[in-house]
Amino acid sequence: MHEFSIVEGIVKAVQGEALRHEAISVEEVYVEVGDLAFLNSAQLIFAFNVLKKDTIMANAQLLIANIEATVKRRECGYTGAMEPEGGEEHHFATPFIICPECNGPVDILTGRQ
Repeated sequence: MHEFSIVEGIVKAVQGEALRHEAISVEEVYVEVGDLAFLNSAQLIFAFNVLKKDTIMANAQLLIANIEATVKRRECGYTGAMEPEGGEEHHFATPFIICPECNGPVDILTGRQ
């Protein structure tokens, strides 16, 4: 579960920014998570709630915006959404992403956030 290490980086970054701006508290932390990041939102929230304790974010809420995966295939002209296949196994291996129209290789436009 790499969500904890991701959230640990977020918490450190937010703490640094809060200190830099001399904030006394943080109420919300907003993150964008792309479909191709294969991060579990419930696990992100759980990790955030554990890691924010005894920090300036102790009462903060984690807000997560999902960014849909979109691709472009030059050869057939397809540009649009794609559904990543599989699920939890992508935490351990990189998925092979192909065009939903012609099954050729694609350029990823969004969804890696």
